[in-house]
Amino acid sequence: MVQTLLKLVLQIGLFLGFLIGTFFWFEAEKEVRILCSMFEADQHKEHVFETLDTGNLLEYRSKSHENGPGLVVDSPFMLWSGRCTIKFSAEGIVQSAGYSQTFKLEKITAWMGVTGLLLIAFFHMLAASGRSSRLKFGRFGENQLSLNSRIGLGIYGVTLATGAFFLLEHSGITHTLPNALPTTYAIWVLVILLGLTIATNCKWKLRYRTSLSVFSLCCCIIVGMAS
Repeated sequence: MVQTLLKLVLQIGLFLGFLIGTFFWFEAEKEVRILCSMFEADQHKEHVFETLDTGNLLEYRSKSHENGPGLVVDSPFMLWSGRCTIKFSAEGIVQSAGYSQTFKLEKITAWMGVTGLLLIAFFHMLAASGRSSRLKFGRFGENQLSLNSRIGLGIYGVTLATGAFFLLEHSGITHTLPNALPTTYAIWVLVILLGLTIATNCKWKLRYRTSLSVFSLCCCIIVGMAS
């Protein structure tokens, strides 16, 4: 009993840590990017420092360039993946300021989430067809499932595959849907569906599909929080 409780507390703690870490990642990215957009040519260095000091999640350091001093602004909360580079003249006047990013967390996790969702959809389609046990993807008890249950699993697999498409759309990887059609709600509905999948898989002891569901759930949450 105590061991089960400790395991549950650890799992909840890890999930909360994941949510908090993701939140600070995107907040730090937004802070650096927005403050960087506020710097324009002919502004004085003192104004830049005053503006940067209003940030809570960033850090900056001096970095000289060919024409004079400069600054690099980034944040450890997003693993220094995005930075603002500010160049000053010898008189301390802003010459240029630009934001660059080595990678976008939501795009990487979107691809990983799509892979997980398509695999889950594949497993559910196998279970619906009665072939899952032959490939040893877990104990589903296909022979005990009614026709309606198999039809439901098939529809669920198609739904998750559609969710993979919405994940690509929401992360900006693809641009098939009209701009007026929001995908935010579709992503959070997908999160709920994955939560139900985890509960169902745990009930039927589907180790592989449960792990994939948890992984895909985390990816969908990251993409959803990016908005």
